[in-house]
Amino acid sequence: MLVEIDEHGMIGHARVRHARSPIGIEIVGRARLPAGFKAVGKEAELTLDELRGRRGIYDEPTAAQNQSLSWLVSVLQEAIRIDSEEVFRHPLVSRKNPTEAQGANWKMQVPTP
Repeated sequence: MLVEIDEHGMIGHARVRHARSPIGIEIVGRARLPAGFKAVGKEAELTLDELRGRRGIYDEPTAAQNQSLSWLVSVLQEAIRIDSEEVFRHPLVSRKNPTEAQGANWKMQVPTP
């Protein structure tokens, strides 16, 4: 399962591969290049999107994103009985930018209605 949370804390989409797959956390947004970054050598020939994929930095999730993520993960864990040990940042279970979902916190207390 892949869960995407946008920059406003809204759930972008969730894809389910099969009911017992681990949950991969991906925060949707665009990576920015480090301040003062200058492409040299072969990197100078890459597109901006390719550079972002290789060298980009994703911003830390907002409190709203983490709160939405915590709620969603708790609901999914209960509904499809996934242990907390099976919830990962997306770059840990698939090839992605290592800074993606950095700072994602899905273990916040979820308010009850």
